[in-house]
Amino acid sequence: PVLTHTMQMMRSFVLFLACATTATAITEAEGMTLATDFLASISTGFKANDMSAQKQMMAQDVGWDWSGGVKGAGPQADFFKLMEGSWQAVVSDFLPTNVFSVVDTAQNKIATSFEVTLNIDGRGAGPVCLFTGRNMFTITVDNDNKITYFGGLWDANNAAMNACLASAMPKQEL
Repeated sequence: PVLTHTMQMMRSFVLFLACATTATAITEAEGMTLATDFLASISTGFKANDMSAQKQMMAQDVGWDWSGGVKGAGPQADFFKLMEGSWQAVVSDFLPTNVFSVVDTAQNKIATSFEVTLNIDGRGAGPVCLFTGRNMFTITVDNDNKITYFGGLWDANNAAMNACLASAMPKQEL
């Protein structure tokens, strides 16, 4: 009976592995390339104030969740509208360094951690304000390797970052 149970467990495990590997849509190489291209599209997009290069990487529907309590899901257009009204409105330069990515081919997930220097100047409305911090992005892709989820993690309470954000915002008159 113990041997029979062990054999059944082994068969189940082999079946699990077979399903996990055949359902994989992204390879490690594809995931690493996507991670690199995604960060490059952010750098280019902030510099040009135009995220259109990134749009081809995204699925038609996408979910997002990033530090500071920004969370949602919807059509790709909603994601880019959110970007336009938030980080894209205040960041002129996005310079990632020390990039380290990991691809989970069984779950179609990519995690990328990096240090980043941002020029948070309100797209020229405020003074140059360079902030350097640490970020981690996670993305999930569908079977066509289109991004269906974007997660961003950083210290939303970082005093230096928030001082840059404050200096980038137009002053409100009372």
